[in-house]
This record gives sequence, C-alpha cells and structure tokens, in this order.
Amino acid sequence: MSLKLNLNAEDHAKLDDAIKGLYQADGDNFKLIVDGLEDTGALKRAKDREADERRKATERAEALQSELDELRAKEADEDKNKHRKNKDLEALERSWKEEADKRVKTESDRRELREKQLQELLVDSKADALAHELFTVPEIGKDYIRKFLRAELDGDVPTTRILDSAGQPTAKTLDDFKKEMLDNAALKGILVASNASGGGAGNGGGSGAGGSTKKLADMSDAERIELYKTNPTVFNQLVEQQRTQ
Repeated sequence: MSLKLNLNAEDHAKLDDAIKGLYQADGDNFKLIVDGLEDTGALKRAKDREADERRKATERAEALQSELDELRAKEADEDKNKHRKNKDLEALERSWKEEADKRVKTESDRRELREKQLQELLVDSKADALAHELFTVPEIGKDYIRKFLRAELDGDVPTTRILDSAGQPTAKTLDDFKKEMLDNAALKGILVASNASGGGAGNGGGSGAGGSTKKLADMSDAERIELYKTNPTVFNQLVEQQRTQ
C-alpha cells in the first residue's frame, strides 16, 4: 500500500487510525511524517522571509543613502553660504579698515598742520621778531634764538617755552630770555645794543674760510653774514672765543 505525502482533511479522515498517526497536521491539510524528507514548505517560507527581509533591507539602505545625499547636499549649500558670508565679512572688514585708516590719516594730517602752524606762530615768528629787534644780522640771530624756543601744545593753551643750553624747559619768560641775550658777553658785537655806538665796520680782509684772526666785533654786518654762510664752524668759534674773553 502506497501512502501519499499530502492529504486533505477529508482523505485523512478516511484512513485507519493506525495510518492516521503517520501524518501530522499542516494547516488545513496533513503531511506524511517521513524521516530525511526535506520540508519544502518550510524551506520555501524561509526563502520567502529571507527575500522579504533582503528587500526591506535594500529599501532601508536606499532610504538611508537618499537621506545621506540630502544631508551632504545641504552641508555643501551651507558651506557655500558660509563661504559667501565670510567673503562678505572680509569685504566689510576691509572697507571698514580702509575708512578707519583714512580717518586716522586725515586726523594725523590735521594735527601735523596744526602743530606746524603753532610752531610757526610760537617759535618762528617770535624768533624772527626778537632777531630783528636785537641782532645786527637777523638771519644769524633767528637761528640762534630758535635753539632756545619750543612750542608746547600739551596744555589747555599753547605756549612758547624757553629752553636752557641743554635743551631742557625753564620757567623763563620771553622778556627774561631777551635780557639774558643782552647781558650775554658771547653775543657782544652782533647785538644792536652792542653796536649802537657805531663800532664794527672794518675794511680789512681775513674773514673768509680758514683761520680768520679778525674778531667778530670788528667785522661789519656784511662780513658776519658772509662768514656765517660760508664757514659756520669758524663763525661759531669766534662766538665762543668772544664769550670766553
């Protein structure tokens, strides 16, 4: 007697009870229990589940890849925007710096012009006025006086400061400085007061460069100017010589 591998419920009910025990339920049907025989239904179901899981895994992978691509594209856009913003910031900073440098330069130029104008007013003009008042040769006197004058701009009111021989500020006034020059023996012969009696016109030579023996007080105004221009070293030596006499 041959037995079928699969039976429906109706055919299974017709079997003898002894033979029914050779079958096991498989859903609504019955399957013959045979050792070593492959369960094709279970295998098929397993393969189906594997295929379904593989399909779902593929879908998840594709979804993740799509999400990753979107994130990368978004990041690239943000990098472009950030780069553009950085360029804009650099341009703004460059423009701001140029404008700031321009304002600083303008202010610096104004300050230099103001200091120059004050220097001319507080030093040059006063030196020129004193030189014409006191010296027989104002051109020489002006250079001498300028060494003792300095414009001070730090206070509330710009002032003319009198310096000592070492270039340090003093409390002297212009009148004090004027009197000091008139009393200075080294300046004898080149001050108006020293030549008021008419002395100093000389017709001898020897006032040129190199080893002049003519005293400063014995020179004419023209000779003093010429010596000062052509040989200031000798001129200064004569001034110093006269100061020590």
